[in-house]
Amino acid sequence: MKIIAVSLTLVALLNLEFIQNLDAQTLTQLYNSKVVSAQRYERPLDFKAPGWIKLLLPKHCGVIVTLEGGQRWLVHKGNEFGQASETVVVNPSFMSSAWSPSVYKTIRSSTVGDYVKAGGPSYNTVFDNCQHACNRMMRLS
Repeated sequence: MKIIAVSLTLVALLNLEFIQNLDAQTLTQLYNSKVVSAQRYERPLDFKAPGWIKLLLPKHCGVIVTLEGGQRWLVHKGNEFGQASETVVVNPSFMSSAWSPSVYKTIRSSTVGDYVKAGGPSYNTVFDNCQHACNRMMRLS
């Protein structure tokens, strides 16, 4: 179990390093990129508990957006996920097998930046968590 935890931490750090190493122009292009589809994904929360308890609790969620060129990004929100905003954009290749897809929709006019804005800058466990953010993101068109 410790090897898996260390591996996941390393993968997360590598992913953050990848995003942080993008120059300002590339980040601006990413945030202004047109989204052509969005799909909600969910996974159990990250904490130690028996599986049956995790099944009874809400799940963590995020939205994978697909851009015009086919590039995909996971937009999701969590406590202490980011610095300027708790809604972050990460490469979905680092998602574990615990994530499962649900609602899919075609998008006409939204950008990656619209999804980050819909996710919201600050996290609140009760009033503005990942579920709230996903619901807002999935209402974009």
